Amino acid sequence: MTAGFTVTTGWDVPVGDESHIHGAVAMADAAAARAGLTPPERASCVLIAAELATNLSRYARDGRMVLTATDPGPCSWVQLVTLDSGPGIPDVEAAMADGYSTASSLGGGLGACRRAAGAFDLYAAPGTGTVVIARVGAGSRLDQPLAARAGGIMSARPGEQESGDGWCAWWGAAGLTVTIVDGLGHGPEAAEARNAGLRSAAGEVCAEPAALLTGMNRRLSGGRGAVAAAARLDHGKLAFCGVGNIAARLGSTGRPHGLVSSMGTLGVAQPIRPLDTMLPWGAGSAFIAHTDGIRPGWDLSRYPGATAHDPAIMAALIWRDAVTFTDDSAVIVVVPPAMEAVHER
Repeated sequence: MTAGFTVTTGWDVPVGDESHIHGAVAMADAAAARAGLTPPERASCVLIAAELATNLSRYARDGRMVLTATDPGPCSWVQLVTLDSGPGIPDVEAAMADGYSTASSLGGGLGACRRAAGAFDLYAAPGTGTVVIARVGAGSRLDQPLAARAGGIMSARPGEQESGDGWCAWWGAAGLTVTIVDGLGHGPEAAEARNAGLRSAAGEVCAEPAALLTGMNRRLSGGRGAVAAAARLDHGKLAFCGVGNIAARLGSTGRPHGLVSSMGTLGVAQPIRPLDTMLPWGAGSAFIAHTDGIRPGWDLSRYPGATAHDPAIMAALIWRDAVTFTDDSAVIVVVPPAMEAVHER
């Protein structure tokens, strides 16, 4: 028996003053509708978006809100992320209390956001700004009991309504399988290629990564094509396979181990030779993969303590500091259960 979700919606909007709040709220409601959330869940998304956007407009510097949403299903969710490079929050616990306010740092309304969310986390370190994550929906926890936890963030290229990037996570008897797909180009045709790739991955969750991508190559034949990578994580082992320019690393402290993908493009009638790479997987190991809308020069050592948070925090920090804004972008992070410290309702 398998359970999981597919992520195909990602939008971001700058929030620099109060005139941007309405747009952020409308975007959150649209994301909730795409994910098929219930009316109470949609209302929670609107409330959280209003509170977080108001905080950004009043206190943050270079503030943005990023909305990520799954396709409708039993494990659907919407994730609201706010990021900034401002002064941070000097006392996080105080900021979570009702009635908290300050004239110089973000924090008001965070307690209400945590109550309205199915999962909530916040990262604030001196000199690195603040990242707040709230998820709403039946799949908010992003995991199965005692299994690895997968989180991420994605956005469309500015000016595009659809992203050509996407990812999915499925848990089953064979462990957790995560797949990230980048449809070639931008816009609706790239999104169509991405959707075909993710549908193929969802139907091959019990296959090893190389076999999964071989099947995806067949199913994408005749279309625009895509690049992709897949990883299986279970019982202290990671199996990885990639085709094309998906970047992937394993590790959270010291020098991460780069994972090599095969050259080529899926679905365009060219020879590909996907091969599985097997590596140890356990405490202290984070699997990170992203599309080419993210520059490769990010460094997790800049974010002390981030590995103890929800993995979407790590993904959001990488996105904030390495997104190019010239392409669609997606980042996924998978951590063992022992690394997580997310606040759940």
